[in-house]
Amino acid sequence: MIGKIFSSIVLVCFIVMSFYVALNQDATVDIKPVTVGSDEKSKDVVVLAPEPTPLEIIKNEKLSFEERLEAMQSFGADMLKEESVAVRSIMNHTSENSTLRNAAANSMVAYQKVSIMPDLLKAYDNEKESETWQDYSLQFMVSAYDFATQAERRQAIEALVEVSQRQEDSKAGTALLSLQRLAENHPKLNKVIGEQNLKALKSDDAIIKGAAVNVAIRQGDASILPKAREDAQNKGTEIRLRLSSIGAIGELGNAEDLTLLETLSQDQDKRVQRVARYQLQQLKRRIQ
Repeated sequence: MIGKIFSSIVLVCFIVMSFYVALNQDATVDIKPVTVGSDEKSKDVVVLAPEPTPLEIIKNEKLSFEERLEAMQSFGADMLKEESVAVRSIMNHTSENSTLRNAAANSMVAYQKVSIMPDLLKAYDNEKESETWQDYSLQFMVSAYDFATQAERRQAIEALVEVSQRQEDSKAGTALLSLQRLAENHPKLNKVIGEQNLKALKSDDAIIKGAAVNVAIRQGDASILPKAREDAQNKGTEIRLRLSSIGAIGELGNAEDLTLLETLSQDQDKRVQRVARYQLQQLKRRIQ
């Protein structure tokens, strides 16, 4: 009982003292600003670092490939000069990922204020470059063509023609198709394309010959049909050439080819079946 009384007295005294202190305090509250970087233990202000710009992101090799690629894809026609310099540098950096370099090249093509043709001409046959980027360089010559100088255009055509004539070079087909794409917007090149394609159709390299068949399809050259029918039926034909030949029959053939495509649509090779069925439908629509 005595303990409870003593506790009550202590509590009353504490309340009275607290009230007295409150009455004698200054009514104003002094709030001290927090100095960032001070030694104070309590910091109420959190300063956030600014978000990095796309330029800072693409230049930071420590960031993930996905982050840099997303930032790279944001650049285009409205790039600042400083940004275009960085983008072009990455495009030409041999140690960078080919997909990132590809995105950089697309950004430079959209920019249009600087010709990248000199870069492509240096890269397409450069042993220090990967085969992938050499191939990409030949493809980008088409996109870069309209913004290149006359001298650069001439060099690009010469390079594409020369590569398209190579035997046992995987880039030959790419060069041939790039020439065809150029001819679609520049009819004066059709003669050059036709001459190169005739040579390619006679090639012993199935990959080059397959590319030539695809070019002939785009040119509407039905003269390739006899050989295409032969290659399509021959199970020993390299598969890419065989599929291209089936494509030629569907795109350039006539009603007499319906039976052949129906037969090929039942081939043991699933790839042949799939392409033959698609081309059969294409041919039916075209001759109706």
